[in-house]
This record gives sequence, structure tokens and C-alpha cells, in this order.
Amino acid sequence: MLGGALQLDLPNGTRKTVRLQRIQIEQDSGKSMHDQEPNMTLVDLNRAGIALMEIISHPDIHSSVEAEAFVRKLQYLLRHLGTCDANMEEVSCFFFCCFANFNHNNIFF
Repeated sequence: MLGGALQLDLPNGTRKTVRLQRIQIEQDSGKSMHDQEPNMTLVDLNRAGIALMEIISHPDIHSSVEAEAFVRKLQYLLRHLGTCDANMEEVSCFFFCCFANFNHNNIFF
């Protein structure tokens, strides 16, 4: 899927639009663990073959308040659509996690 947006209601009463770039479906391929044994790599295949839904937004989030509102709105929608249970606290077949990427080009020290 390409495009779309989420409308966020922020705690200060304003609304914010976060544009969605794309949603893609993948399969978990397992995880390589390099820190368990000094001279070998172990492979964890517990979640191999599990479907993953990756949602990528445009860089429209500019504060931790907006980031929290985005994740909570996404969590609400995913639960009500039935695509996952969206529990960040427990790992299940339908768990929910968030990875943030930061653009450091506009940070001044």
C-alpha cells in the first residue's frame, strides 16, 4: 500500500497529520546472535516465517508528544482492525513494536 495519513489529536488540543509512505508485508527470517558464544554465531529461528507488517511514515513527527500520539493511534487502529493485538508489553505471535529513525541534519549544538 502506498500513501495515506493518520490524524492525531494532541494533548494541547491541536491536530497533526502524519503522512504514511507505505505499508509492506514481509516474513521474519530469524535472528543471528553474535554475543552468546565467543567463537560462533547462533541463529534463533523461533519467529521464522511469521508475517511482519512494516508501516513507514514520512518525517512529519517532530516531538516525543507527537511520537507517542502516533504510536497510540496506530495501536488503536491495529487492534480494532484485528490485524494484531498490538501489545508492546508482551511478546506473542501478534506483538507490536516501534523503531524510530532520527534525522540529525537539522540538529545544532
